[in-house]
Amino acid sequence: MLLDELEGIVQFLQILYPDRTIERQNIPTEPTLGTFVVRFLSDGKEVETAARIVTSRGWDIVYFAHDTQDALRVMDEFTSKVADNRLMIPLPNSLSFLRSEGISFSKPFTNENDQDVIIGVLYTQTRTAISQAHYEKVLKASVVIK
Repeated sequence: MLLDELEGIVQFLQILYPDRTIERQNIPTEPTLGTFVVRFLSDGKEVETAARIVTSRGWDIVYFAHDTQDALRVMDEFTSKVADNRLMIPLPNSLSFLRSEGISFSKPFTNENDQDVIIGVLYTQTRTAISQAHYEKVLKASVVIK
């Protein structure tokens, strides 16, 4: 499920930014300008009901910008798209959706390659069913009186 969620976020970014390169999990040693990197950050699970588990995850959205203005513009645009907690990102290979639970981002900085970089953290949730025990149905009952 984790990798499906990662892929769902990547596909969502590809729809929003079809002309950008999007990497998964690993920062390239020499990223090109206009590249996004989606990285898994954190995971937490809790039982919501007797039948459901809620998985809350954090995702780094790293953007290698052309300059600081590009970094701020792109991240502000992206956060505006995902800030609506009604947003549901479809997951590949599943009927489930990833719900946006919020996003924040840092100020841009310059990396060792002299590129302007900005990092956002996207918070998401999914709900999954808890496996339930199945019992054989009682098809016939009888009463014995002594």
